[in-house]
Amino acid sequence: MNFICSSHCYFLSCFILLSFMTSQNDASVGSTSGQEIGKLIFQHSYEQIIEKLEEVFSQKPNPENDVIEQLSEDLGLDTTQVKIWFYNKGYYIKAQQFMEEESKIDQLKNKIMYSENFQMCLDLKEQVTMISKIIDHFIEDIEGYDMLFSEYESKLDSLCNYKDPNGLDLELRLGLKSD
Repeated sequence: MNFICSSHCYFLSCFILLSFMTSQNDASVGSTSGQEIGKLIFQHSYEQIIEKLEEVFSQKPNPENDVIEQLSEDLGLDTTQVKIWFYNKGYYIKAQQFMEEESKIDQLKNKIMYSENFQMCLDLKEQVTMISKIIDHFIEDIEGYDMLFSEYESKLDSLCNYKDPNGLDLELRLGLKSD
């Protein structure tokens, strides 16, 4: 709340200072001299002015002209200063609400993105599990073929090493030896 109050104090003090400087230049035109306005302003501290403006704003965010005129007299400010303060305060509150809504929207977007990422991770895990099962089955098949090939290899070796009692070896009978 200090930031809000201090930011309004800053803007109000800048505006009052500018108004005071211009009113000194226009002192001959208006009914109130710049020095009188300065004295009225300094009778109230900025904190008191802000507190009073905040109090009225909390009751009536959009006060009528008679309320603004009464406030400006009570605080020693110009009616334009009070109107601008109310306009700025309303705008500031709308900006805060907009930022809060944006923050909520961002949080919802983050939750949606998190849930989508989580779902993608679950899908990926399911695919990896399925692929792992396929790989395990493939490895089992390869091991089965390896055992089958080993068995055929041993049978071929035994056939190759077979000695025919008739004296002809298998290679000759199959015509594998070339003369």
